[in-house]
Amino acid sequence: AVTTLTKSGSLPAGVSFTDNGDGTATLAGTPGIGTGGIYTLTITATNGVAPAATQAFTLTVNEPPHIVSADHATFSFGAAGAFTVSTAGGQPSAITITETGTLPAGVSFTDNGDGTATLGGTPAAGGTFPITITASNGVLPNATQSFTLTVSQTPAITSADHTTFAVGSGGSFTVTTTPGTPAATTLTETGALPSGVTFHDNGDGTATLAGTPAASSGQVYSLSITASNSSGSVSQTFTLTVNELPAFTSPAAKTFVVGTAGSFTVTTTAGYPAARTITETGTLPSGLSFTDNGDGTATLAGTPAAGQGNSYPLTLTATNAAGHTDQAFTLTVAETSAFSSADHTTFTAGSAGSFTVSTAGGFPTPPALTEAGALPSGISFADNGDGTATLAGTATTGGVYSLTFTAGNGAAPDATQVFTLTVDGPPAITSANRASFTQGVAGSFTVTTQAGVPASPVTLTATGPLPAGVSFHDNGDGTATLAGSATQSGDFTLTVTASNGVAPDASQSLTVTVAPAAAVVLSAVLPASAGTLNGVPGHAAVGQVLHLNGSGFASGATVTIGIYSSPAVLAHVNANASGAFAATITVPDRLGRHTFVAAGAGPDGHPRYLETATVISAAASGGGTGGAGSTSSGGGLANTGPDTDPRATAGWALTIALFGFGLTVAARRRKRSS
Repeated sequence: AVTTLTKSGSLPAGVSFTDNGDGTATLAGTPGIGTGGIYTLTITATNGVAPAATQAFTLTVNEPPHIVSADHATFSFGAAGAFTVSTAGGQPSAITITETGTLPAGVSFTDNGDGTATLGGTPAAGGTFPITITASNGVLPNATQSFTLTVSQTPAITSADHTTFAVGSGGSFTVTTTPGTPAATTLTETGALPSGVTFHDNGDGTATLAGTPAASSGQVYSLSITASNSSGSVSQTFTLTVNELPAFTSPAAKTFVVGTAGSFTVTTTAGYPAARTITETGTLPSGLSFTDNGDGTATLAGTPAAGQGNSYPLTLTATNAAGHTDQAFTLTVAETSAFSSADHTTFTAGSAGSFTVSTAGGFPTPPALTEAGALPSGISFADNGDGTATLAGTATTGGVYSLTFTAGNGAAPDATQVFTLTVDGPPAITSANRASFTQGVAGSFTVTTQAGVPASPVTLTATGPLPAGVSFHDNGDGTATLAGSATQSGDFTLTVTASNGVAPDASQSLTVTVAPAAAVVLSAVLPASAGTLNGVPGHAAVGQVLHLNGSGFASGATVTIGIYSSPAVLAHVNANASGAFAATITVPDRLGRHTFVAAGAGPDGHPRYLETATVISAAASGGGTGGAGSTSSGGGLANTGPDTDPRATAGWALTIALFGFGLTVAARRRKRSS
């Protein structure tokens, strides 16, 4: 009979039991992975005859072990960690687990002897550690696993926790880190940065703090820098110090004035650090000092001494811990110029003259020169633009001119000079060119001048014939007197000259006219007597010849001899140079008491009368001339009224008419002679 073979019990996957039908059976196949082990089977052979044959059959499937735990683990730096390596399957089951590769310090690998192993400890270093784990049970090939141990570690900031920048200068600082694990590190910054400075993560575990801090940003900036990776983050308190040099905020120039107290405050911005000193180098003018006030300011003050006008280049230095800043400073000391030329000069009228006004010292130079005050015609004042001026020209008139010169160069007060310009000029004769005198009458004429310059002394002289009795006298005060009693009449031409030493002398042709004294007309009433008419007897006779005389009249004056009561002219004579006269007359036929009168101009030009009364009687029998003192017969005084004889009256009328005609002719002759 045919034998049938069967089995009972589990076979590993991949292995089958096949009855070959010939009394054999085949156990064959490829055990699947993980099926290693010992399989207990029962094989039964039957051919229909009991009992069936059975066999307890052991199928051993040898298989290397399999590592079934993860191929990686992550520990944390500085923290205890453990990972179990586990295996599966494998036949025989005794499995040895080993590790090759570098483990971080603090971490060890232990085979637990039960198909597991332990990777554990406290990593002292971060990073990725590739190792190979091998599981073996004597069946090849051994099981191996590439295992990665990652020790995660937060990055560490390794750069300094501070840096210093300077305002206005480019600065850069690199933040560095240890990479940590994983190495990808992000760097960030919190806190206010100065204007002009930025923080940039470079993406490689570094960052850059860089830029140029803006003005006035000097100070200390407290920042927080954080380095982060997937393991965590670490922060660093970071101090950014921005140093800033102090800056000058006050002007770089100042002007002081000699003799005037002045002050200038130098000011600065604080900068950083704020403590700063201010110093000055360069020569200061006498009278000025520089003081650091210790508060970021300094004072330039004082009173510049005379002669210190100039420009002083100085260097001001403001210093703090960040360094120093210099300022080129110009100190100008203005000083009024002084006049160095004389305060007077003299020109001559009609001649070109020039005077240079000059100045000395002062700053800035040259000063501008101006003039105030009336200049003489023909003279001008010109500023030469070099600290001098010219007073020049040809003056047309003399005089003394008070001027004021001013020199201004921006320094107060302006310099002034009271200046006297004297223009010498000859005098001018201002009196009339004709003088009139009356012969025999005291007269005077004053020659006057305009002084000219110099005003004194003015000398007056006269040349040419003077009328006798008249003299010319220089009074020494710019006048002269022509005075006296002329004893002759006529026109006399003189040349009067006025001199003060300045050419040309002033001259004038002066005509002196001496007119005879005018005849005095007998008034209707007997005038008052000024003296006695000599030669008139107490009694006289008609027809008697009388020799009359008198004095006290003007030289050459016409003396009229007349008789009163009713005035009648008996004769005209001229006084001699001494004012005396003599006349011979015939007693007219007027009987009675009458007064003989001599009338003429006196030395003072006023009418002068000499009078003597007499009694006229008829002529003695037989006629005769009669002498002084003779008397008529019959005695007694005749009536002084009209004569009883008509012929006599007619005769006297004719006589008076003839005398009147004579006076008229004489007057016309005098008029023509004048």
